[in-house]
Amino acid sequence: MRTTRKTAIITGAGGGLGEVLAIEFAAKDYDLALVDINSKGLSKVREKVRTPKNFISTHIADVSYPSQVEKTVRSVEKQHGRIDVLVNNAGIYIAAPFSQLDLSDFKKVMDVNFMGTVYFTKYALPILQKSDSPSVINICSDFGLIGFPNKIAYSSSKAAMRGFTNCLWTEEGDKNLHVMIVYPPAIDTGLIKNAKFWKLEKRTLEFEFVRKNSISAEFVAKRILEGMEKKKKILKIGFTIRMIDIASRYFPETTHTILTKLKNRFDFV
Repeated sequence: MRTTRKTAIITGAGGGLGEVLAIEFAAKDYDLALVDINSKGLSKVREKVRTPKNFISTHIADVSYPSQVEKTVRSVEKQHGRIDVLVNNAGIYIAAPFSQLDLSDFKKVMDVNFMGTVYFTKYALPILQKSDSPSVINICSDFGLIGFPNKIAYSSSKAAMRGFTNCLWTEEGDKNLHVMIVYPPAIDTGLIKNAKFWKLEKRTLEFEFVRKNSISAEFVAKRILEGMEKKKKILKIGFTIRMIDIASRYFPETTHTILTKLKNRFDFV
């Protein structure tokens, strides 16, 4: 089925922020290509966003495998005939001190969070460039700005995403492609609940911290669509993120010295 309606690919669409983004894009009359490794989650989200007007395709894929990503993008092009927006949202979370972190776990986080973004952007870019108004939206994290203790794999993957996005801007900025990196606040999406921690009690404590201090995924998703429509390059959502951004840019040594001294005061670190 080929369509004249705009099409958005959303990775990690089987739940959490990806699910809410799918709802928001559908409300804006987008057709959707929903990608996730969780087939049950995809089916659930598809039923939520499907209307008589839109066309929703679902694609079960592990974003850490380039062959699966390439196959998915080809399938999206075949079914939709176009790609106008790519949202790189898929991600996993592993928490452990570097000294206790298995390198295979480190690699898995990098492969999903960073290389998944690279693969989807690489294969979707030629199709995106045919759109009148293409966008690539990369969902980053405040952990991509600062080196928070015991989040070394996740922080590394998001810092790599930041560097990748910066280069994509400079290479494609004089063309039609809009590129936006998003720094959302804490969102209770299940990422922590399902994450691998070196100590089980730390996962419980961090989950409770996020639950109590999070902003709704609905608010974040609306801000992301607003940012895309306004062609923003950097979207920092919430006061805390803006403060972390300022601290990381203007006072990096002080910021990390303070984190080093105070890390034992955080229950979940």
